[in-house]
Amino acid sequence: MRKKRNQPFVDKKIITSWNALAGIGLVMAWRYTANIKALEKAKKLFTKLLEKHYDKDKLLHSSLGKKVQEAEFLEDCAAVFLLITYLHEETSEYQELLVSFSQKVQLFKKSEWIESNNSDFMEIVAESYDHPTPSSVSLAEFGLLRMNILLNQMYGPTEYRSPLNHDFYNLITLVSSGDSHIIHSPERLDWNKLPLNSIQVRSNKILDCYKMKCMEFKSTEELFNSF
Repeated sequence: MRKKRNQPFVDKKIITSWNALAGIGLVMAWRYTANIKALEKAKKLFTKLLEKHYDKDKLLHSSLGKKVQEAEFLEDCAAVFLLITYLHEETSEYQELLVSFSQKVQLFKKSEWIESNNSDFMEIVAESYDHPTPSSVSLAEFGLLRMNILLNQMYGPTEYRSPLNHDFYNLITLVSSGDSHIIHSPERLDWNKLPLNSIQVRSNKILDCYKMKCMEFKSTEELFNSF
């Protein structure tokens, strides 16, 4: 049997950006299965990731046992920042980290986005090509856009880029151009009752902002019936 033979090598490195993307996946699982354990796992993963890789305001790239790669890269900072936007959208508990990580991410923005901000690394222009995982640029831009929406700050539209090469980036343009529903309500609403292209914002009013126009509703039921 396979278990009696030598087992394959197991890569035990902990890579910051990959774990942050896994956390976003867990948030998505919670949204569309209503399994609260998925959200709890996302929060626990995030907490453990910061405990292990966030030291003295520096986000480490990776670790293997007690060895760490201490350099900071846009990919890691942007992925963690984007995860924070999703956790804050669900719980409204992460605003301080949301703001602090937005500032950290923007340190990588010179005349254009750079991947490394370390004294012993060359300044390398950040990759904007979306592979099977989103590019560093896409992660950073999407995180900043989502933060501006969640905190009711101003943002402008972006331009679509070539398909296939920039599919994740084009989600940013979809949202910033008004083709997503920005749902305002006093409390978190059931995701299964909202369009897939929705973002939830805490507000005293019940609004659906879509196509650059906002419609106000008297109740959440009236809102749900409008879709």
